[in-house]
Amino acid sequence: MVATRAKAGAASYALPPSPTKRGRTQRPSEADLDVAATPAPGVLPPRHSQGDAAAARRLYAPPQTDALPLFAAALALGCWAGAMRHALFSVRLPAVAVAPSKNGPLPSSSISPGWDILLTFAAVEFSSTALFITAHDAMHGAVCRSKRWLNDLVGRACLSLYAWFDYGLLYEKHWEVR
Repeated sequence: MVATRAKAGAASYALPPSPTKRGRTQRPSEADLDVAATPAPGVLPPRHSQGDAAAARRLYAPPQTDALPLFAAALALGCWAGAMRHALFSVRLPAVAVAPSKNGPLPSSSISPGWDILLTFAAVEFSSTALFITAHDAMHGAVCRSKRWLNDLVGRACLSLYAWFDYGLLYEKHWEVR
């Protein structure tokens, strides 16, 4: 049976089923599941077979070491830094888009091609989104599970580079119960 918690004024939510003595998780019956609601973490919709559910649980297990999440965070930071460096120092926009100079407009040979401008814009946008996602993962302690200070440092760096947001304030707001 799926246990639920309710707080005054808050919607109830389903908890994942507790493990049995043998370490296996008991699946709730279809009567216990609200078909219209989103299934609780760790509980797959009833249409999956037990073999599929066990395979899915193995796929969604958290990493055993901190190496992969830290590598992903470093990759997000590196991609953002590379995209911003290229956008700031390598891309030349047409003179119409920048302040006019005393020497007149830039020659057309010094303007970056359109594909370079568009790809740089896309790279900056996607890498900025990766920074926000990494900061959100850090708020959940998923970047570095063994060293909280390193997890928070990565979260602060990503959120500051994303939009100069305060990690501590957003952390409190993220976990605020209404």
